Amino acid sequence: DLHSFPTRRSSDLALVSMASEWLRFIHPLCGVICKAIVVDLDNTLWGGVAGEDNLSSLKIGPEYPGVMYRALQRVLLDLYRRGILLAICSKNNPADALSVLEKHPGMLLRPHHFAAVRLNWQEKPDNVKDIAAELNINTDAIAFLDDNAIERERMRAELPDVWVIECPEDPMGVVAAIRDCPLFQRLGLSAEDRERGRLYEVQRQRLELSKAAGSLEEFYRSLEQEVTVAPVTRASSTRVAQLMQRTNQLNLTTPRYTQQQVEDFIGAPGWSVYSVGVRDRFGDNGTVGVLVTRMEASVCEIDAFLLSCRVIGRTIETAMFAFLAERARTAGATSLRGWFVPTVKNAVAQNLYASHQFQLVTSADNGATLWALDLAQAKIVCPSWIRLIVGGENIIGLPPSPTASRGGAQPGNRA
Repeated sequence: DLHSFPTRRSSDLALVSMASEWLRFIHPLCGVICKAIVVDLDNTLWGGVAGEDNLSSLKIGPEYPGVMYRALQRVLLDLYRRGILLAICSKNNPADALSVLEKHPGMLLRPHHFAAVRLNWQEKPDNVKDIAAELNINTDAIAFLDDNAIERERMRAELPDVWVIECPEDPMGVVAAIRDCPLFQRLGLSAEDRERGRLYEVQRQRLELSKAAGSLEEFYRSLEQEVTVAPVTRASSTRVAQLMQRTNQLNLTTPRYTQQQVEDFIGAPGWSVYSVGVRDRFGDNGTVGVLVTRMEASVCEIDAFLLSCRVIGRTIETAMFAFLAERARTAGATSLRGWFVPTVKNAVAQNLYASHQFQLVTSADNGATLWALDLAQAKIVCPSWIRLIVGGENIIGLPPSPTASRGGAQPGNRA
């Protein structure tokens, strides 16, 4: 029927658009996302070259063609506000580039928006590897934006895990490419997402403090850390599910529970799910960890144990184990046990059980190992430089401080 052909064609096009939109959610559901985007400066964030053009002659502002570069900055600023980290990798003189970032009236992005900056003449793949190490993320969690086709091709060749964004000559085409990229899609937006850029800016201050400290213990004590463990509620389940989907490194079993699955744990017989928040002298890190356990007779099994890369290396995981052991013992368990399931990304967690007095029980064909802690014989002690707060009460570690009242947890739950 020729008369119905246009209708069928229109319907087909609508189905394609609808399917494309639904497919955007597959990446965050599978945990395949970019946590940071590394951007070039000259002829990418602005038109022109900072080291050759006067500040006033750079193309960025409300008029064409500068308005196109402002549109690109606006979409990057939107990513920043949604918790995607921004970083700079540019072959440039630092003074020239920083002058534009700080002083040009047309700029929407300023130095404080960037979690890491590399302004030098080193090869960009090397700089991107350094940025990944500084941000404590894997290179496969990084997207790369550069107007130079040669730089893009070299990045693909040397760091194939990095997601290289194609750059049409028209900057507006770059805007569309970023907006359509499924790796920036998120299932939800939490308070931590909105604050992530600021949190990484504060992280640089912690790094400077660690360099000035005389010893590692002195650094830990100077941080004045508080770890708050709280039962997860429906209100906090969004952030917990995000951590389940995104956390790859310090993650013992890597379960990818959805928000609905997390909420199903709440009140389920034998199950407990906790969020872990961290505060220190520099401010609140937000919810950075998740614990899921289930009781089977006299055994408390760790179903999920994960901690954000932002706070790895600060002995937070020891405080978490101390809480689990104490709560399991109080609930009548004689053994605390859990699996380590290896992935390509969680090697940092490989020795976590062994370093906390757990004993190897068995190994599986896939390389997974089962570990157990005898609660009658072993006792995990919370580090003396950490306050561990449960149910609003300081139960282990340092005495309460004035900051503790600002981060009080909800009433305790069973182990």
